[in-house]
Amino acid sequence: DRSIAHCDLRSAYVHFDPDTAHAVIGNFTMSLDRSMVLDRSIAHSFLPIHRGRAPEVMLGADLSTWSALRKIDIWGLGCLIAEAAIGHILFPSDGGYEVSRLFRIFETLGTPTEETWPGVTMLRHFSARFPQWKARSLDMHIQTKYPNAQV
Repeated sequence: DRSIAHCDLRSAYVHFDPDTAHAVIGNFTMSLDRSMVLDRSIAHSFLPIHRGRAPEVMLGADLSTWSALRKIDIWGLGCLIAEAAIGHILFPSDGGYEVSRLFRIFETLGTPTEETWPGVTMLRHFSARFPQWKARSLDMHIQTKYPNAQV
């Protein structure tokens, strides 16, 4: 098994082929082979900060496992697909601050709880004082924020 975690998905590195509905991914500079072990102490500093950064990364989850790295790639690709469809950044931040991007995610998908995300309250950067938002559908978020978007 020669699986790779890209670890740096962003629009410049992904091309969507309209004929096949496949995503073609490039620039594997920051990628990790499954045989590599990522030291927990460098995991978060290793991953670049960009608009598709997964909530797990922002909340300080353990990224030393292969499963965690694959999840952040799936999140990043999902954001890019949505952004390509609507023509806008899905979860923009105010001034590039990660906490504002995290709160935009929570506003849409709901502030995570132990019921919706087991273990979230144990993450390094999670706070019980985070604003509490109820989940709404992604369609509702897109229609509200971007009324002219064609979804």
